[in-house]
Amino acid sequence: MGRGWIAEGDALRVYYGAADRRVALATGKVSGLLEWLRPHRVSREDPHDGP
Repeated sequence: MGRGWIAEGDALRVYYGAADRRVALATGKVSGLLEWLRPHRVSREDPHDGP
C-alpha cells in the first residue's frame, strides 16, 4: 500500500506499508523507472486491459 513518494532530481523514494505498524522505503531513479516503463507500455487495445 503506497504511502507517498518524493522525487529530488533523478532520485525517487517511495514509502509503502510493510505491515500493520511498519513503513518501508524503496529507492530508485526516475530515469531508470521511465526506461523500464517505455517498453512495457500497455496499449488501450490490449485484451488484458479490462472492459
